[in-house]
Amino acid sequence: MVDINRREVLKLIDTGVVPIPQAPADFDPAAVGTLRPAPTPLVTSLSHGADFALEGHEVRWQRWRLHVRLDIRVGPVVSLVRYDDHSTLRSILYQGSLSELFVPYMDPDTGWYFRTYMDAGEYGVGKFTPPLQVGVDCPAYATYMEAVLADDKGVPSSQPNAVCLFERTAGDIGWRHFEIAHGQTESRRGRELVMRYIAAIGNYDYFFDWVFRQDGSINIAVGTSGIEQVQAVTAPVMAEAQPTEDLAYGHLVAPHTLAIHHDHFFNFRLDLSVDSTQNSLLIGELTPVALGLESPRRSTYTVRSRVAKTEQEAKLHVSTDRPALWRVINPQRSGPLGFRGYH
Repeated sequence: MVDINRREVLKLIDTGVVPIPQAPADFDPAAVGTLRPAPTPLVTSLSHGADFALEGHEVRWQRWRLHVRLDIRVGPVVSLVRYDDHSTLRSILYQGSLSELFVPYMDPDTGWYFRTYMDAGEYGVGKFTPPLQVGVDCPAYATYMEAVLADDKGVPSSQPNAVCLFERTAGDIGWRHFEIAHGQTESRRGRELVMRYIAAIGNYDYFFDWVFRQDGSINIAVGTSGIEQVQAVTAPVMAEAQPTEDLAYGHLVAPHTLAIHHDHFFNFRLDLSVDSTQNSLLIGELTPVALGLESPRRSTYTVRSRVAKTEQEAKLHVSTDRPALWRVINPQRSGPLGFRGYH
């Protein structure tokens, strides 16, 4: 333990001697050795060019309109998301982005108990932006965006290939129905617009995909790659672990190498603006209803909707025992059937 201000060592903690792991730790082709046979080429192309338009940082695709920028702390920020509803641009999302990425490690050891990383707040998801590899991180036909970020001293620097935009279809179905009475099938191919960003923080590479679909829905997909955070231990393999050696806080991934149990909590902030700022959170609770003896079935359920009036009421938890539908609505606007808000 060191007092950085006084530049003094306060305490030296010796937890004993452990062997240095000798297992290979590099993952480049030379270190891996013989690779599996390469698959046959799979090529996707846009013979008529991309279907989206990019002007500066504004994206237009199908009926979507949105703005994309890169923030040094939270990474990609999507803002001013609107949807063209019969020539009327209707607002959906004022601004959305990652809020925090919390990674707590589960080892109470002296050298590990404090490892509870705030990857956005402490490091900066946008700060650690490696250039995307063309044709590997994104499809070969993707369009790439440059980002300009300020460093810790406020000096701006540019990062090429920081964000990529591309359309994709993998044989997914957008909508389908077979009408048995007439033997008629109507089917539509699904197509999506993807904005992808990768942050390399320490030993992990984080993937962020903002996916816009033709049905008006938005999906945020996250993922990780890279290598595990490990520590050296005495046991070379599990079978030779001593009774006094505690391997409860991780898994052996190589001789003398323990990967510590941990979590990745991705927390997003979505500043919704559905047809203006007058929005409410509508909670539709699926409530069981017991039926009487006169009914041929014993139970059913009904959806009882209520609006969260306080932040305390808006605290929600996913539960299979208490299923619910959560929707952000504008109670000032009427739907196509005349309903207004949640009535």
